[in-house]
Amino acid sequence: MKKLLIGSVALAISIAASAPVLASVINWTLEGVTFDDGGTASGTFSTDSSTGDIVSYDITTTGTAVLGAVYDPSNAPFVANNVSGPNSFRLILGTGLQYLNLTFQNPLTSGGIDPIVIGNYQASDTAQSWECNNCFPIRLVSAGEASSLATPEPSTWAMMLVGFAALAFAGYRFSRREGVAA
Repeated sequence: MKKLLIGSVALAISIAASAPVLASVINWTLEGVTFDDGGTASGTFSTDSSTGDIVSYDITTTGTAVLGAVYDPSNAPFVANNVSGPNSFRLILGTGLQYLNLTFQNPLTSGGIDPIVIGNYQASDTAQSWECNNCFPIRLVSAGEASSLATPEPSTWAMMLVGFAALAFAGYRFSRREGVAA
């Protein structure tokens, strides 16, 4: 009985140690992002879960008022975090003339669904989302959001595997003991 109690405690500890932990990077996907000229934006970006700063990105836009572009580190090497207020980032193409500015309603520090801030462009009002080519013409984001699912770190996966192995071993020992007693 004492061994069963010790085994149960060890099992509980291994299960508790294998609980998922949020990763330090959050991967986001743009969904339903449209511009007022009928263009779209799609792609992914990642943020640091402690600061909300963008750490990687691959976003493609299409459109008519502003020609579409591919914003990734090779084409758009310049990134500005929180330049348009909190919860925002701006990607700047290598030419320095075309920008994509996205502002979100919530901090980019935890997973979930985060709506994009939309509104009328005014030079004094930077807390919105838009794309421009040398800022003339400019087009506004008219709808969209970013969604994210938090993914466990590799060390969390390792701890979960150790926990499952401990469960399997405990079950094996228990079944072996029952077989000997019968």
